[in-house]
Amino acid sequence: MSDAGARDEPRWITESILLMIHARQIEKYGGAHGVLDENVVGSALARPRNLWSYDETADLSDLAAAYFVGFTRSQGFRDGNKRTGLACALVFLALNGYEIHAPSKELFALCMKVAVGEGGDQMVSAYLRERIAPRS
Repeated sequence: MSDAGARDEPRWITESILLMIHARQIEKYGGAHGVLDENVVGSALARPRNLWSYDETADLSDLAAAYFVGFTRSQGFRDGNKRTGLACALVFLALNGYEIHAPSKELFALCMKVAVGEGGDQMVSAYLRERIAPRS
């Protein structure tokens, strides 16, 4: 018997997927491979799951924003933290059947705002919510 208020749990970014995403960003765009602080990386990776567990209103945009902001603001990797944050958000949405329709220049500007503290989870989730659609 299913609970009428139950939500379907999304597919998450695992540690192995995260490390592949980061490695791909470094191989494609340059920088140093490697983790600087495993605790910081683990914390950023756990943010969306914690949000899901404690906020029943959290949707896929909120969860993708948690990945995006968590990695963009943290310095868990030697290089590529902002790129990894954006890529995790995009991969998470794809794993759950969605894609984003936004110009790369806008995504870059969003990354930079988040990185310098001019935007956070709410701004990113609102941005994503307006631009995601089910994959065709």
